[in-house]
Amino acid sequence: MAQAYTSTADDAYITTFDVRNPWNQIALNNSTKLVDGWLSENYVQSMDGTIYTIKDPRLPFTASLTKFNDYRGTRNGKGRIGSGIDKEESYISLTGYYSNTNSPVYITTYEEMKFIEAEAAFRSNNKPKAYAAFLDGIKANMNKTGVLPADRDAYVNHASIAVGAANITLELIFREKYKALFLMPVTWDDARRFDYQYQQFQLPLNVVTNTYIRRLVYPSVETSRNGANVPDVTDVTQKLWWDQ
Repeated sequence: MAQAYTSTADDAYITTFDVRNPWNQIALNNSTKLVDGWLSENYVQSMDGTIYTIKDPRLPFTASLTKFNDYRGTRNGKGRIGSGIDKEESYISLTGYYSNTNSPVYITTYEEMKFIEAEAAFRSNNKPKAYAAFLDGIKANMNKTGVLPADRDAYVNHASIAVGAANITLELIFREKYKALFLMPVTWDDARRFDYQYQQFQLPLNVVTNTYIRRLVYPSVETSRNGANVPDVTDVTQKLWWDQ
């Protein structure tokens, strides 16, 4: 880790697109009433103080306000609320840090590395190192997204975050990593590795399984053209080798 990323200036990201950042395209579609998705209730409630005892100051940098002047997520699997175009739920924002016209798409970031370091140190029973990396990851992401220093400091000094090295847990590390890696696909990897144990994390409505999915099945084009080499996978709840 000492020879890895040293700041967010080292982040790997994409800035060249055919037209625009795909997240900006979704935000644009929503703003022009070409309904293109909403923010999950799992995410919004983890940020707005519903689930945890503190409001996360990054929420205004990722989500749009509703017509009720608050933030409201949509339950996974439920579908839209009302017309879907009347600002009754929160969307990714045209002015959001990750979804504005000039936003890059991040591939690997400094804060991700710090949370990986925190987890590795925790599993190696080095809690002081884990705790320091945990706090560094939070602060790095807040600085990047534009959170005011006073709001950042109030958050990291809150009793639910400033727990001290002796009380750092995997739940805290995974929870804060989930927030800091907003819109990054690796959060699904982490959800599976953590067995979806985020506090009050909800299974989607109308789901065809009785538990969370762990993988996708192979597409028909793969089985038809390369069938001899395709593993026998028909169940989306079957764990991948690294998720055993």
